[in-house]
Amino acid sequence: MQDYQIRAAQIDLNRQKETMEFIRFYIDFLAENGYNTLLLYIAWRVKLKSHPYPDEKDAYTADELREIVDYAFKRGLKVIPTTNLTFVNSLTRYPEMAELLEDGTRFWGAKRGNFCVSNPKVYEFIDAYLTELAELVPGEYLHIGGDECWDLAYCEKCTAGGMTFDKESCMYKDFILKCREIVVGKLKRRMIMWDDMFDFYPHILPEMPRDIIFAHWQYQSDVYQSVAHFGNRQRKNMLEIYDKLGFQFLIAPATYLTSNGRSFSEYALPRKNLLGGIMTTWCNHLRFMYKALPVIASVGRYWAGQGAEEACFNEFIKEYFNSSDPALIQAVRCFCENNSTRFTRFTALNTSNFAFSGLNYGADSRRQLELAVLQEKLPQITNETGKRIADELILMLELECAIFDLEKLVRGIVYKSTTPRQISDALALVQSKGDNYAARWELWRPGIAPNTIASYINNFVEKTQLHCEKLFRGNYLKILFASANQFGAELLNIYLLKDDQKIPVVSGSFRNVNGGAHYDQFLPLDEAVAADTLVIEAKGYGGQGVAYAELCLGDQRFVPVSASGEGMVSDPDFVLDDDCKYSFLGSQDTMYSWKDRAAADAVHTLTIKLRPAAEV
Repeated sequence: MQDYQIRAAQIDLNRQKETMEFIRFYIDFLAENGYNTLLLYIAWRVKLKSHPYPDEKDAYTADELREIVDYAFKRGLKVIPTTNLTFVNSLTRYPEMAELLEDGTRFWGAKRGNFCVSNPKVYEFIDAYLTELAELVPGEYLHIGGDECWDLAYCEKCTAGGMTFDKESCMYKDFILKCREIVVGKLKRRMIMWDDMFDFYPHILPEMPRDIIFAHWQYQSDVYQSVAHFGNRQRKNMLEIYDKLGFQFLIAPATYLTSNGRSFSEYALPRKNLLGGIMTTWCNHLRFMYKALPVIASVGRYWAGQGAEEACFNEFIKEYFNSSDPALIQAVRCFCENNSTRFTRFTALNTSNFAFSGLNYGADSRRQLELAVLQEKLPQITNETGKRIADELILMLELECAIFDLEKLVRGIVYKSTTPRQISDALALVQSKGDNYAARWELWRPGIAPNTIASYINNFVEKTQLHCEKLFRGNYLKILFASANQFGAELLNIYLLKDDQKIPVVSGSFRNVNGGAHYDQFLPLDEAVAADTLVIEAKGYGGQGVAYAELCLGDQRFVPVSASGEGMVSDPDFVLDDDCKYSFLGSQDTMYSWKDRAAADAVHTLTIKLRPAAEV
């Protein structure tokens, strides 16, 4: 195992505030499991002179931040303060920050949140904020973020005189260099940044100062090579490129899967400029940290040279679960190798989003087996941390099983095999399991509000009930989509035409929530409209394939009989057959619309003429 100078694990306090008690526990946990560094993603949740806008109940004080740092130092951990200077959507809630932020967006129809890089006041604010943050968190490094800078330079200040791809990429480079001058020049820190934006601006990478440390994140289950984030999912050996260019770098897996950290570490060897690793963890406002601890511990021990990752995992379970039971070890291992956290990306509309290959009964059987083993073994666990880990795994598995049962029944609505009572019962079960999960909030996050897990579950159940009621009326569109690279953010406007009257159906971006390229999306209609035309308009970034579409009104089906395209639309006639060949709206080269804003703004229209199936 290569020596990891930095063995860091992150805590995401930007999206979810945690209690001081839990933060101390987490620091203890890291110190016990191979880590020597806490990556403190505090971002904009600290109340400072330069940033007084957060409400006191939502923010940490300077004294609390000092307390966190002091406690970590006593436990032998360095602390790297982390903010994000390019993905600042949490700042959009403060009216006082409005003049510093961009007012445009690249895609999805919603702002991601970026600073206006043409506003001198931005750099004054960043300078003051980073200076205060550095004073509170002493050390060698400072992490500025730098990722997902998708809304760069859309305001009038930035676009004055026109906008080209070269101008945009230079504006990103100049912004990073100005931030570096603050971090390196003024604060005398080494600067770390996420590296995904160099997927989009690879030509500026050789121009960056060699003292920047790149944190290279890859979150797929098997990291055998670097794969671009969006950007055509291009495969490159980025670690070899960094070695050749002379950049030091950190690998950054995530807590979603043990295989991610394990395979990433294997891919990273041997690399002369590998400085270490960061175990990232995100979006804990929709879950708790306990279920991620086995992954964090096994990879931390592995990086510390305590043995093979699987052996480190097994030893962790034996220590924290007070058990050498092979069934228990394998149940937790199986969860951590297949952890999908499905419910956190589920919406009412996604309950009628189905992979072309059908429902994943194998995954459901695996969840049921893991659940049975954990429920049986839970009473035997005496270690408090082990009990909390097992408790959250059980709660998550119960909820995922309930959602899978719901998904089966929602599909049954359109195939006439499900009753309203079955849907009501299934939603009641989801609500019950969700309530059980959310109830841990008061135990594990006492005094912190709001309970976002409870809000999410309540909203999901309410909207899914309404969604299913519409589907039961039998009036819906069924579209077989095809996402060429499984990513993208093409904004679709879908509507029907009846005697030239335009009836909107839905506006949004679509992707297969269950993985794979092809998926059916059922879109319920508010009322029955015997339309003669279906229109799908697409614009933005990423493109969208359409393989088939039909309109269902009760027992009557309206099927495609002809199709035409306007703009960049390939093979419109492919939508006439219910199979996997597809028409594509936009360019399959996702970088085409990234590099050319006029191309991104262009609307591509697929028009499908419909006729009752009985007449065809």
